[in-house]
Amino acid sequence: MIKTILLTGLWLVIVPIILGLGILKFNKKGNKSVFLAWIIGLLVSFLVFELCSTPLIFAGKSFTTLKDYWFIIVLTLTALSIIFNAKNIKDIAKKNWEEIKEFPIILTILVVLVVGAQCYVGYTYMYEDYDDSNFVAKAVITSDTDTMFVYNDIGIEYTGYPDRQVLSPFPVFTANIANLVGIHPTIMAHTIFPVVFLLLAYNVYYLLGNAVFKHDKSKTMLFLLFIALVYSFGDVTRYAASSRILFRPWQGKSILASIIIPFIIYVFIEHVGKEDDKFAWLVLLITMAGSILLSTMGVMLPAIVLTILTMLFTIKDSTFGYLYKYLICVVPNLVYAFAYLSLKEDFVIAENMKNAIYLAYFIIIAVFFIIRKFRFNLVFKVITSCIIVAFCAFSLWSFLTFINPKDTSIGVNIDGEKYEEFVENVGKQSNIFVVTDGYNKFNGTGGYTELGLFAILFITMVYFKKEHPDVAVALGIFSVITLCLPFNFYLSKIIIKVIGGEVYWRMFWLVPTTIVMPIAFTELVSLVNKNVEKIIIALMICGIVIMSGKWIYTEDNFKVVSNKYKIPDCLLEVILAASNDDEEYKKLAGPLESLVYTRQVDGNILLASGRSFNDNYGKGSLITNIKEGKVNKICAQAEKLKVNYVIMSTNAINEGIGVLNERLEDYDGVEILCKNDLYTLYKLELEEETELEGVKK
Repeated sequence: MIKTILLTGLWLVIVPIILGLGILKFNKKGNKSVFLAWIIGLLVSFLVFELCSTPLIFAGKSFTTLKDYWFIIVLTLTALSIIFNAKNIKDIAKKNWEEIKEFPIILTILVVLVVGAQCYVGYTYMYEDYDDSNFVAKAVITSDTDTMFVYNDIGIEYTGYPDRQVLSPFPVFTANIANLVGIHPTIMAHTIFPVVFLLLAYNVYYLLGNAVFKHDKSKTMLFLLFIALVYSFGDVTRYAASSRILFRPWQGKSILASIIIPFIIYVFIEHVGKEDDKFAWLVLLITMAGSILLSTMGVMLPAIVLTILTMLFTIKDSTFGYLYKYLICVVPNLVYAFAYLSLKEDFVIAENMKNAIYLAYFIIIAVFFIIRKFRFNLVFKVITSCIIVAFCAFSLWSFLTFINPKDTSIGVNIDGEKYEEFVENVGKQSNIFVVTDGYNKFNGTGGYTELGLFAILFITMVYFKKEHPDVAVALGIFSVITLCLPFNFYLSKIIIKVIGGEVYWRMFWLVPTTIVMPIAFTELVSLVNKNVEKIIIALMICGIVIMSGKWIYTEDNFKVVSNKYKIPDCLLEVILAASNDDEEYKKLAGPLESLVYTRQVDGNILLASGRSFNDNYGKGSLITNIKEGKVNKICAQAEKLKVNYVIMSTNAINEGIGVLNERLEDYDGVEILCKNDLYTLYKLELEEETELEGVKK
């Protein structure tokens, strides 16, 4: 355990901090904060992995080759950073210690206790998410087979590339870190990552709070406490950042929503347009490229955030100087966007988008070169502001006219294949239904959306009045635009074609309500001077959040298990029994949960079927017969599909269910390998020509 902690700390904390300090050498302010260095260094680590993985995956190279390349490059960069900062080690340590000494003792202790409790839950308890049959299983498959995206989730070789993940191979990164630490990839994902990435999220929120509250440590710590409160009662929806970082922080899309987007906002507030402006855009370039590793949405969402903030700060600061830096920063996103679309069957979309993007950038560059020597005047600011207002007004008009957000019957609980079928059936107006569904998923239950709207309005007014326009623009106006953007009737059509309707709700990740609310709460507490009044207001806010939200730490969400795989104990026992058996060829069939978890334990075990969204495998199929206990059909079907391991419900077996009240062990060539209270694992002897059906002992 100690070795695991030390190696994890080395590769996910120490090495990134050293890498980050190397990037901080370009900061003219002399900022050597380890808090900032950690997130920058981890993004550099992501960036190096992304740049190495893309050509190696398409070249069909082994996972070991990628590990070696990444290890050598990261080790070289780390060594260079140590050399560059060797003379300043004492100064760096002194500045960081002085910053830490400014922390208010009581509030800091409260933050440590609350965040520590959240980390403990993430480390100890299991959150069940069937998406891990893809994300985590791919990490295990990568590690066990020493291949990258050669085999799909059930063990069949791909005929092409899995376009949704081949360009964003975060599961491979998970396998890489697990191999370096020396533990199973599933343990790394389900037990170690929840602690590391939750701490990283609060690290980014600390930086953001420092920037917003002008390094007032008391306000910053109070801000962190309010964020912890919002997250703790954020079980209003499974589709927003208020719950995702606590439920499944090991998935790249969770890191994108809860860490990357807030970090981009922080960089604009604290660094863009300041003395270290060039450093800010260097960090943004690293962020844009590094976040692509996390998810296919990492190609688009950070670029949208960067585009909106660049536009707003260009108007605010009256300069075109940001535009060419912005163009450089989005180059990685454009390259990967075209690569991603080229892998899709409907490549015509990429052709249409390419022409539109070429035209848009031609106009931007032309404007830049024509008036690059002139500063904005009042007239131009008024015109651009009117354009923004018109866009938001049209989007809201679309929202009120075409979209009915209260119609919760539209697709809210529809996922995957059923969702696609639904969208196809509704015809030309499908974008209306998709947007409505996305909003319903984002809104969820309770009153978090209403609190978020109040917070957006409040901080916009407060920070313009305080003459702190960076915050008012980067959080207030930005939030208004990102809230309106998904509702735009025409823009939504384009986005849906690109990303697919079933994940359109991710567009609402752009709205940073889980950041804006705690900032507004902190400012409300700061309106009074007396400590007693501050406590009373803080308690009232806590009460409002509790009533508006829903407690996230329930038994339904976080289950008790005794293993670090975070897999149900009884199921893990039978899967390990199959994994440890001495057969070279292994193919397994069983109920839905066994199909979800088996290849999260052993990437070499093949599956008879993949996960079905509704546990519906068709009447008479092997999986359905196993579920229904029709043992008289199981053996013949298993032989036909070359399945030699079958998991069945122990209760069903004990009750002797099935049309003939038979038991699988009554057939020749069948033995019980493992049996517990919930599951029984059978091993079947496969025969090439002889069918097993009806051949009893």
